[in-house]
Amino acid sequence: MTDPDRDAVIARYCAEPTVERRNDVVDAYRELCARGARKFKRAHNDRADLEQVAALGLIKAVERYRPELQTPFQAYAWIVIVGELMHYVRDFERIVRAPRALLALERPYIRAWDAFIAAYQREPTTAEVAAVLGVAPETIVELRTFRR
Repeated sequence: MTDPDRDAVIARYCAEPTVERRNDVVDAYRELCARGARKFKRAHNDRADLEQVAALGLIKAVERYRPELQTPFQAYAWIVIVGELMHYVRDFERIVRAPRALLALERPYIRAWDAFIAAYQREPTTAEVAAVLGVAPETIVELRTFRR
């Protein structure tokens, strides 16, 4: 869809706001959601989730857009979408990044934990997991703190 066509879609919605016309605007500008998801994609978050969050931002942008302010809709929508994605990432990411050494221990920790439960039919103590991994018990406590 060309820019003039998309401008016409948002103009029709602003003239008569209905759910159907809102959905037409969302369909016309959906690539902004994919672009926003790519911008915020990291190894630990799912692109589909990010696209859904971006789509909610796009819907908010459509419903709050005021053409009388003469801001191009695409520019306004992009700011709202990025804002929604920033809120999502902020709310669901760790505040403090774990040191690499702890991140490297995470998978071996999970494997050791699961193997211990399979072998002994109970959860291991901190000292038992530390002994299996060959690290200090304090390291296991710190790892558990970052896993929360």
